[in-house]
Amino acid sequence: MTMPDIPLERSGRIQTCRTRKLLEAWLARYPEEHRAELKTRLGQENGRSAAFFEIYLHELLTRLGYDLVAVHPIAPGSDKRPEFLFRDRDGQELYLEATEVKGPEEDSKAAERERELHEAIERADIEDWHVSSIDWMEAPDKGLSSKRCKQIAKALKKWADSQPQGEPKAPVFLSLDQLLGNSTFQHPGWDLEFQLSQKSTISGIGKGYWLGAQGSICNALKRKARRYGELDRPYVIAINVLTERHAGLNEVVEALHQLKYSRVSAVLYVASLYPYSIADQDLVLLHNPAANKSTPGPLKELRSWTAERGLSSGKHPREILGLYSGWPGDKLV
Repeated sequence: MTMPDIPLERSGRIQTCRTRKLLEAWLARYPEEHRAELKTRLGQENGRSAAFFEIYLHELLTRLGYDLVAVHPIAPGSDKRPEFLFRDRDGQELYLEATEVKGPEEDSKAAERERELHEAIERADIEDWHVSSIDWMEAPDKGLSSKRCKQIAKALKKWADSQPQGEPKAPVFLSLDQLLGNSTFQHPGWDLEFQLSQKSTISGIGKGYWLGAQGSICNALKRKARRYGELDRPYVIAINVLTERHAGLNEVVEALHQLKYSRVSAVLYVASLYPYSIADQDLVLLHNPAANKSTPGPLKELRSWTAERGLSSGKHPREILGLYSGWPGDKLV
């Protein structure tokens, strides 16, 4: 099966040819009934990186020794479907969900949606607290009206002014309903949550500063953690951080600590994974210390992190995928 017309096909360089042939082989091994939909997304600018991440994960887990049970399986008690359901050699199954973080500066739709709300919050001149992230749990296509933005900013300031002075406090999460109440502000079809951090607990932050990749990672994980409710199998969230100011592993660990959802077994983290960087980028499986179900199977062969042992060594993905350091260049035979 040939790849769709995506940028990597517009060059005759050997690196491009190798990348194209590899992705064609991966696509040919993807379940036939879902192949056309994935191929279409690979040819679309907006969906390309997410589709690539899904085909990468499918290839990686099957090479690790998992069997694919289903693409977009039915999750009990939810009308939403995770990306994959895999089964290991011992018959244990896990859900795998894929997501990516591009950061507000790279997500023009999100930036436009939030711009006026950010400006209204800054004009409110909230003392002692920063709104360090805004998490759109259910996101509208269009921005809020000026009236609604001012109403939200006023409520945030009122909350901040009501907080007692004293010892620094941990970050606080407030939903829209907590701020405004169901009867005060009708918001059919969408909702959002704010993370507020005390200025005294964050170094280097001045007025108008918004936490970048770490807040985005926390938001992305939170959305996926809440998406399906309680699940009947272990649940792993794979996240590809594509923002130029991507967070390091410490920031991802902090985001995992903030998550506190026992339904999430682990987070599979990678940064800047693109078709040309498949052989370079390492993966880390971060086990959720609050998980009620552990991650089964050979995913644990990858580099991993636990709260007890910290970071442990493991197989590099290129070893599993049959590639070499420096691929797709060099090593001519």
